[in-house]
Amino acid sequence: MIPRVAVVVVNHNRYKETFDCLQSLTLHLKGTAGGERPTLILVDSGSTDGSCDRLRLDFPNVTFMENRDNVGFGAANNIGMEQAFLSSGAKYVLLLNNDAFIGDDVRIPFLDVAVNNPTIGIQCAKVYYWPDKTRLWYAGGILDVKRGIPTHRGIGEEDRGQYDRTGPTDFATGCALFISRECYDATKGFDPGWFVYHEDSDLCVRARQLGYSTVFNHKARVWHAVGTTATIDGPVYLYFTMRNKLLFAKRHGRGVGGAWPYFGYFYGRQLVRMGIRHGSWRGVQAVFHGLVDGLRGVTGKGWMEGRI
Repeated sequence: MIPRVAVVVVNHNRYKETFDCLQSLTLHLKGTAGGERPTLILVDSGSTDGSCDRLRLDFPNVTFMENRDNVGFGAANNIGMEQAFLSSGAKYVLLLNNDAFIGDDVRIPFLDVAVNNPTIGIQCAKVYYWPDKTRLWYAGGILDVKRGIPTHRGIGEEDRGQYDRTGPTDFATGCALFISRECYDATKGFDPGWFVYHEDSDLCVRARQLGYSTVFNHKARVWHAVGTTATIDGPVYLYFTMRNKLLFAKRHGRGVGGAWPYFGYFYGRQLVRMGIRHGSWRGVQAVFHGLVDGLRGVTGKGWMEGRI
């Protein structure tokens, strides 16, 4: 019998993107011989645009879980995983960004690897830019722990099969992350303190410390409409990436002291770039407060409290 799989999608004020994502799941994740149709779980994180109500009407077979407040990417996915593992009896969960799509039954390649390898706690798909059918966004990850830099292997390259090998990777992107019940129980899922960004890298590092490996599965394919849910160089993106880079380095890279020349250059460059090149006072504020809160160890919404 095929192990039960649940899929968790998080929505926050993004009706169209989430509709397209759920539609792709509904079309391609069918019940198979010896296996049940996957449980689809939508976690709404404080939407105020009516998108949750509209999606509930569109997808009556999806399990909906609503939060009054925007609890962040990690916390919302944790809520979905808890529902999937503890209430729905899933053996595995696929976390899928609401701006991502599948073109076939993505469970099969993940399960082919997972069922015979219990120490593989986390897998990630080969992810392409949407709507490009062949340009890669992620084909495995390389993690610079000391400086808090997660890098996507193959980003921007045409897929010519150069990464067609399933094997260990430093981290799995939260865009399409497949996790086992055992790994979830050991790690307790994402650390909600990150709120958004770097929580996937942190999860993979903690999982590895507990004996669970992370694997890039080249046969699982996902398409990602990059930038639709968060504007690059927008205040939300800037603040949380700036802050969480420091939090990550402090937690896993033994502090920032050994890499202070890099951090000094990096944050100085970001401040100059936003202030002079882009003329964005909000961008300067986001970088500055990300730096200050990262050094102070502030978690949760931090400076963005009341702004998101």
